[in-house]
Amino acid sequence: MNAEQREYIGIINQSAEEVILIKKTGWEEVNLPGHVHEKCQIIYTLAGTLHVEIGSESYFVPEKHIAWIPQGGGA
Repeated sequence: MNAEQREYIGIINQSAEEVILIKKTGWEEVNLPGHVHEKCQIIYTLAGTLHVEIGSESYFVPEKHIAWIPQGGGA
């Protein structure tokens, strides 16, 4: 995980419960190491395929679909 990714996850974890944060990434491949979310996360896949692992479960999210990761969810 690079410094920008660590900083953004920190911002998410410190934000108020009623705050909704939106981040759009480019078309590049994003490969994050396993981590746990202190808040739920919704990811919308604009293009390509998203691979998400939650615990021992693995999911592929196709283009124009949504993935929901629950609070405390993650690798």
